[in-house]
Amino acid sequence: MNNQITTQQKCVVMRNGIEVWLSKEGAEEFEQQLHAGAKGFVPLKGRTVNTVDILGVFFPNDMEDLTRRKNREWKCKHGTWHNTGEKCVCIPAEEKEYSEKRQALIEKCGKCKNGWILGDNGMKACDCVKDFNIYNFRDKKFA
Repeated sequence: MNNQITTQQKCVVMRNGIEVWLSKEGAEEFEQQLHAGAKGFVPLKGRTVNTVDILGVFFPNDMEDLTRRKNREWKCKHGTWHNTGEKCVCIPAEEKEYSEKRQALIEKCGKCKNGWILGDNGMKACDCVKDFNIYNFRDKKFA
């Protein structure tokens, strides 16, 4: 994990594919010029650009998404990027959260194995997960 402080940036994309990266403040200043009606040739970070050739000013995540699509990747409904032809087997966020909370309860208990204990008549649900079921989780009744 990288703990360095970085400046927020935005990217001005030109029709010919040139990307000019600006600090957030510089981009906001440039956007104000555009919104004020700047037409024709305008200065942009030491360059002179024609406003009719500007496609827009975008966030870094927009640019990353564009690059991934150009590399033939696609994003599933769960927000994970996949290669072309790869089938999505992602777990929905709600199901993942449910599993993580249930596993935390089981680890905290320490008496059972995966939420089950050996009872008089065979296996039964441990008290640690008995009241924690998918319905209470979805209704947010579980604390």
